[in-house]
Amino acid sequence: MPICSLNEIETYSRRAARGVGITEATNSNTNLVLPKMNPLVIPWVIPWGLAEEAGSSTRYLAELGLPAVRTLLGFLASIERYSHCQPYSAMRPQSIADDEWRAQTSAGDSHICPLVAACAVSDLGKLVLTRRLLIHQVLSPLLLLPLLLRAARYGALDYLVRWEGVEAQVLEDGIVMKTSKSYDSEHDLARAQTLQVFTRAKKQEDTSAVNDSKKGDRREIKRIVRYSLAHKGGAGITICDKDWSALQAYAARTYVPASEASRQRGAGASQDES
Repeated sequence: MPICSLNEIETYSRRAARGVGITEATNSNTNLVLPKMNPLVIPWVIPWGLAEEAGSSTRYLAELGLPAVRTLLGFLASIERYSHCQPYSAMRPQSIADDEWRAQTSAGDSHICPLVAACAVSDLGKLVLTRRLLIHQVLSPLLLLPLLLRAARYGALDYLVRWEGVEAQVLEDGIVMKTSKSYDSEHDLARAQTLQVFTRAKKQEDTSAVNDSKKGDRREIKRIVRYSLAHKGGAGITICDKDWSALQAYAARTYVPASEASRQRGAGASQDES
């Protein structure tokens, strides 16, 4: 199993998110077999900005010791699975003015992207203070938490996020998660959930949530502490071969196949350099 640095995870995750929806291609520089894709999916690829958020979120999850790459892969597979009835551009709330958010399409398989949801919540800032947001059918909700963590770190709010079997407090110094769920498969990690999101203004000192995390089945995932336990000696993150190969295959869709025309225009190394 490959051992990867956080930078590698973030870079490949960003490219993999961007690669969703690109048609089947063969890259002569890799041995990766890319899945067959419907050409009509091309307009639905994730924009670069949100692809960068996907890479950042996956890195944070890995740093926290959570199933980062598998979570992202489940999300990407869901985008392709539902693309026939809901393009990615419609995986966003119809309106963020109300306290209940639903996807733009009214089809039965309508979903909201966790990256879009997290960005919308954090962008609203104090406008959602003391409100309870109900966000329906959010894919792979774990991907939302690191982006809210960043918002809590640099903003004025803390967040509490709940979905079936999970409660996560997102504080300035980390995430405190209580869960009765076991994520054993990519499908479990990708399953759409209805989220309840609560916000509150930060207090000067508030350690009650962290202390309470030691009771029952509550699990403290404090970023710095968890990082030191998971990365003794700078060993990196171990990822199973299947997940890493799948991530590379998605990322490889963004590569331009080598050709004589591209080489004549300056792409790649020259013969002397190689």
